[in-house]
Amino acid sequence: MRKRALSLLLAMALVLGLSVGASAASAAPTDLNRYLLSHTSRSGETRSLPIDRTEVNEHPVIGYYTYTFQDGEAAGRSFKLYVGQHAALRAYITVIALPDGIADPYAFLQEQGWLEQADTYGELLFVLEPGQGGWGTPDSEAAYLEACLGEVIGNDAGGTRETAPGGVVQTGKVTLSDGTTCSFFTGHSCNYYVGYGEGCAVLESWTAENPCTSSARPSSAARAWAPAIWTRPLPAPITAIT
Repeated sequence: MRKRALSLLLAMALVLGLSVGASAASAAPTDLNRYLLSHTSRSGETRSLPIDRTEVNEHPVIGYYTYTFQDGEAAGRSFKLYVGQHAALRAYITVIALPDGIADPYAFLQEQGWLEQADTYGELLFVLEPGQGGWGTPDSEAAYLEACLGEVIGNDAGGTRETAPGGVVQTGKVTLSDGTTCSFFTGHSCNYYVGYGEGCAVLESWTAENPCTSSARPSSAARAWAPAIWTRPLPAPITAIT
C-alpha cells in the first residue's frame, strides 16, 4: 500500500512538472493586425486605441504579438514584439535579431532571459526574424531592417537628403490590412541592439550605416549563447551572441 502511494505521488509530480514546463516554454503570439482592427476606433485613415485614464503612463497593449508587413519592399516579412508588464510610455526598447532556425521565438526569448528582463523592468522587446530561407546578406535585408528600424527624417535639409517616414521601432506605428495606420507604442530615436548567430552580421551592418539611431551596436565578438541580462544603466557596446 505504501509503495503504491509513493508511486502515485511520483507519477503526479512528474505529470505536474511536465505540464508546468510545457506551459512556460511556449506561447502563441497575438496577431497584431487583427487585434488592432478589433480594439481600435477609426477616424479617416488612422486608428487609435482607447485610453485608460487610470493607467495613462503605461502602454495600451502588453504581451506577445506578431506582425507581418502588408506592403512595400518588406511585404511578407514579420517581426515579434513583447511588451513587458507595466511598461511605461517611452520605456527602453531592446532590438533582438534572432539566429536562423528558431521555430519558437517566445521559447527562445524565455530561455535567454529576455522575457524576465522585460517584465521586471517594464520594457519592450522588438524581435527581428529571418525570412523563410534564413538571413540573407546585409544588402538583401536592408529593406526589412529599414521598415523595422529606419530613422524618421522630417525635412530634406535644404535638398541635401531625402525625407523618410521611419520604421516601426521609431514611430510605434504599423499599417493595417484595411489601409489604415495605428500607433500602439511609443518609439525611441535610440535603442539597444543585440544580434544572435546569423542575425548579428545583418544587424551590425545596419547599425554601422545608421549610427544616429544606435545607442549601442553589436560587436563581432563571439561567445556561447547565454542570458544577456543587464541591470540599469545598460553598458555599451552590446555584444553579439553567436
